[in-house]
Amino acid sequence: MKEKLHFNVFILLMTLAITQGLFSQSQQAINVSYLKKADKFIDTTGTKKANSTISQINALVLKDVETLVYELSINEFYSVFKERKSLTLKPDSDAIRKLASSYGGTDGTFYINKRDSSYLQLKEFSGNQFKIKTKAKNWQIHSKEFKYIDKYRCVKATTVDTVVNPKGVFKFDVVAWFCPELPSFFGPAGYFGLAGLILELQNGKISLLAKEIDFEPANIPTFDISRKKGALVTQREFDSIVEKTAKDFFRISKF
Repeated sequence: MKEKLHFNVFILLMTLAITQGLFSQSQQAINVSYLKKADKFIDTTGTKKANSTISQINALVLKDVETLVYELSINEFYSVFKERKSLTLKPDSDAIRKLASSYGGTDGTFYINKRDSSYLQLKEFSGNQFKIKTKAKNWQIHSKEFKYIDKYRCVKATTVDTVVNPKGVFKFDVVAWFCPELPSFFGPAGYFGLAGLILELQNGKISLLAKEIDFEPANIPTFDISRKKGALVTQREFDSIVEKTAKDFFRISKF
């Protein structure tokens, strides 16, 4: 009788362990809202004649940036990051809004799938849709540096963004604060790959700060990447398309 009792307890404990293991492997649906702040504006160095105009543009962009909200939706093994669209956007402010939305590299939709390593930025350019391949950053973890964002203990990680354009090669220091207690791998925009959810990020141009985390979202729509239109290109290929389009425009316009 005692041996049978021990056997039943053993089976119960094994069942609980397996159930807990399966639960931990599944990713619950989470929705994170981020606010955006501009840390650096359009450079006016060497453009004294245009200083006044650029300053006005910077002021308008700053005003719009502070109203933007971005959402990171995590659904099991993938995440989708994009701007929450405003229902009160006026047509006359559309150009500035687009500049504010794209400033700092947050335009389009970011799709991160950790199951099949599909990392894409979906965006429109010159009337065409593109799926731009992205890569996980090479992060350096600063395990002794931490801070609390709301009630969550976050660890510091750093990396470097390299931007190549006709004007040269530019490097920007990136700082991320991630929480190991929250779902790993995901983060805002094209920043991911850490052992915890990124709640704050600075990339040299902008800051993104998580302001709300919903662990029981009423509705997170499914996102089927195979149904999304767009040419699959690398970042370098996309940059070449943008550069060629710009050159053709100025050549035809004779500016």
